[in-house]
Amino acid sequence: MRRIVRGLRKSILGMGQCWRIPVSSEHWRLSVIYPPRPTQPDAALLRFCLQAVSRAMDVSFAELGARSAGAARYLEVFPGEHYKLLAGIVGCLQDEGGQLPIVEIGTFTGLSALAMASQLRNGKITTYDLMPWTSLQRDAALRAEDFSSGTIEQRVGDLADSRFFSENAATLSDARLIFMDGPKDGVFEYRFLRLLRAIPRTTKCLLVMDDIHVWNMLGLWSELDLPKVDMTSFGHWSGTGLCVLGGTLPSK
Repeated sequence: MRRIVRGLRKSILGMGQCWRIPVSSEHWRLSVIYPPRPTQPDAALLRFCLQAVSRAMDVSFAELGARSAGAARYLEVFPGEHYKLLAGIVGCLQDEGGQLPIVEIGTFTGLSALAMASQLRNGKITTYDLMPWTSLQRDAALRAEDFSSGTIEQRVGDLADSRFFSENAATLSDARLIFMDGPKDGVFEYRFLRLLRAIPRTTKCLLVMDDIHVWNMLGLWSELDLPKVDMTSFGHWSGTGLCVLGGTLPSK
């Protein structure tokens, strides 16, 4: 903390009287730049990331674009948003064969679940939130028919709560892909990851973390002692990180 304070003081003094945000953008967040810790992802993870990016370039969400204003505005943005990258990741994992159980933390409008479902041929997405998707009313991209086939299921509850987590531990343990897009409040993600890493894992799992450059996520991502890659340049402008639970991905 002292080093952070000293760094901020030095940066502020160096700015002189220039307090204006130096970029023009509709959205911005305060963050900090820092060198990464001297750890390297394994070659298999790097190769997988390259394959996912290549796959993402060919993804089209033309059919989903009419779902909502948010769908039309964000789905086709690549890079800058994470929807096509998520679809690319699902496509690559699906190519490895077998069932592909996916867990999403943070349903919200449903855009991420729909993006992943667009490439899912043999699997299921279990998406969690504190509120049902129907509570968003006009902003929701999901439709009732999206749940009719069983490919997408929403469960309402707090996965940072140990009791609710235990009730869903089997689903989380079986997942081959977990997309974590929670509240970024400096509390939930830490509690959830502690619980997640403590359960027995039946298979290797790719964990995708959204908003890793948002202030409350900086420490979590920096300290995470897992094979990991910062994929922000090909994902969400606020940060996209990929890491592996339970070992490394298979080489191709």
